[in-house]
Amino acid sequence: MSICLVQKGVSDLRIIKYIEDDHRTLDSYSAELKNLPYNWGTMYLPHDGRTKDFKHGTSAEEIMRRHGWDVRIVPRLDVESGIKIARLNFHRCYFDKSTERLIECLKHYRRSISPSTNEPGAPLHDEYSHGADAFRYMAVSIDDMKNESWHNTEIRYSNIGIV
Repeated sequence: MSICLVQKGVSDLRIIKYIEDDHRTLDSYSAELKNLPYNWGTMYLPHDGRTKDFKHGTSAEEIMRRHGWDVRIVPRLDVESGIKIARLNFHRCYFDKSTERLIECLKHYRRSISPSTNEPGAPLHDEYSHGADAFRYMAVSIDDMKNESWHNTEIRYSNIGIV
């Protein structure tokens, strides 16, 4: 599991926290996130977030909605298109120092190399790919990220001092 916590500015993206772990339930991740001192917007899950688990018949989307999250599914794109979108938006990103592991994942994300042709192939699935995939999903979702609401309530900005 890889989670990027992001604040979207007018022209920038601030990755304020990164969580990476495994062998935990979605209930435990939800509890961890709710214990953080942040105002929450939308949670974006990968394209397979709607897939029902064969053991209990419930999807990740359903579980997180049950915990009160506003959940959306990231549009399914081929990996190469997602990588391109991530590269195009990288210049907009600011990384908090607590996101060192995510930065390490992005630095080490690489392609497999064919031994016979020495040509790059598909991205390599290794210990760094989960973080890079989370960053890619974030980049694909940028245009859907809005700052108009919080907990399904419209934010009303004051117009005092606006001429």
